[in-house]
Amino acid sequence: MQATPWTGQTALVVGAGASGSAAAALLLALGARVRVYDQRPAASLPAGAEAFLGEPTVQGAALAGIDLMVLSPGVPPSPFRAAQQRLAPHARVHGEMSLSLAVAAHRWGRLPTVLITGTNGKSTVTALTGALLTAAGRRPFVGGNLGVPLAAAVLAAIADDTPAPDSLVLECSSFQLETLTDDPATARTRATWP
Repeated sequence: MQATPWTGQTALVVGAGASGSAAAALLLALGARVRVYDQRPAASLPAGAEAFLGEPTVQGAALAGIDLMVLSPGVPPSPFRAAQQRLAPHARVHGEMSLSLAVAAHRWGRLPTVLITGTNGKSTVTALTGALLTAAGRRPFVGGNLGVPLAAAVLAAIADDTPAPDSLVLECSSFQLETLTDDPATARTRATWP
């Protein structure tokens, strides 16, 4: 694989659930050195990731020298951002979704994106939006917190060199929105419930 902006970077992924593991695997495939922190001592990690597991809080060694910190969707950002500010203030902070959007944009250009969040109805609105776009002849990726994490889909497309989707429909947690940047090609929708 050719060099990317993530090649040679040292990244800390916080949270080793489905999205965090997918982000770690994506970063490894892009040539980054990857560390993963999770409170669970037996968290499953992708091959090649350095483990920082089983501690109640992220330790300084996990943050030492990082260029990038990636937060998983269910991780409250505040304590990890505070630790990053103290121990690695130069490091960029992404969520799994914002990292995946950046990689997708680097690979395919910016895609029209719909982000859906809210208390109730997110999955329904996400699936419906994807179905409407498909019925209109588009090829959307529909996922995020619904089904496949975006990092896993981007990694699969890169690995298989499959065609890119022409749009993204993503279910998001409120924590994920905190790490996203504004983009004119992105629409944010809050699922509402009567």
